[in-house]
Amino acid sequence: MAEDNSDNASVTEDTTTETSSGKFRLAPSISLTSTKNYVEKTDPAIITLSMINPAANDVNLDVDVIIKAPSGVYVTATTFASSGSNQNIGHFTVRPGQENHVSIQITSTELGEKALESQVIYYPEGNKDEYMMLQQTMSVFVKEKSDEITPDPVDDEEESSEETTETNLTIPGFSFLSSVICVSAFVLFRKTKSN
Repeated sequence: MAEDNSDNASVTEDTTTETSSGKFRLAPSISLTSTKNYVEKTDPAIITLSMINPAANDVNLDVDVIIKAPSGVYVTATTFASSGSNQNIGHFTVRPGQENHVSIQITSTELGEKALESQVIYYPEGNKDEYMMLQQTMSVFVKEKSDEITPDPVDDEEESSEETTETNLTIPGFSFLSSVICVSAFVLFRKTKSN
């Protein structure tokens, strides 16, 4: 069956940033792509989050990800923590010259087309004022209700570069609060800019 990858998104900034503490020389590349966009009974849909921090940078890349799923749809990746209300969050740190690829499995107990909303906020480590954001909606089609599928914790580690560090937040409320603060700051910034 042919896969429809029309929901893929990639953000790569072409601008060069001044070299100083807490800024990127070259913008990182962040993409969230649909590797397999349909769910079958024992086979989940797969979304891949790719994060690349160019070697020219002297600062780590911090990435915060929020994936919102509708009722009956579940995100089953070992690197994400559930924060309730069908929101799943993850935080990743990528060193200069390294990359990290995370497979996210999507399962469902309801049939039909399902929309997942994602928000990726990324910034130079220690400098959240320089954040950039990628938002998108991705669709998956549920052909058959999923059996219970548990992710294999080895998959994400094997795909990750040896030098890449991954941080799994164990306090979901804290991550959610950080995300809310970032989004609020962005909205306030946009309102101030338009006035």
